[in-house]
Amino acid sequence: MDCRAFYEGMAREHGLPSFDEVNTEFHIEDIDDRFLFHILERVVEKIEKYRKFLEDYIQPDGSSYAVLMEIKTLTEKNKDTIQMLYRELMLIERNYLLVDLEDNEVLFLKNTLQKWKALKADIRSIVQSAIDSWDEESTHSEEIRYVG
Repeated sequence: MDCRAFYEGMAREHGLPSFDEVNTEFHIEDIDDRFLFHILERVVEKIEKYRKFLEDYIQPDGSSYAVLMEIKTLTEKNKDTIQMLYRELMLIERNYLLVDLEDNEVLFLKNTLQKWKALKADIRSIVQSAIDSWDEESTHSEEIRYVG
């Protein structure tokens, strides 16, 4: 049985979103065994990637020049959005810890996909702000001269 067939069976049985919808967001088509376990791992990997990105803005450690420069251009609204996103992504990660303990993989997947779709626009906005900060040459011109 391949991942698509497994997932579509689970989707029919538990009312999950379509394979294509989950695959588009979390790239699960190449999973070859222990399907649901690996699907959830892939989901949490993506959540964790964005949570870590946001964490660098909340608690910069000074080792990332990029983050130090990008922080300078954040608005108060950006900062509030980062806090909200971080909290929501951390809740997803922590709920994943319960999956093994409570055998609720299907509910976790449903809830996480719904939450992820609701958060994506705000995440995209923060990422775009980081990108835009590098277009503001005057912000970085003095700092970038020092090279060690």
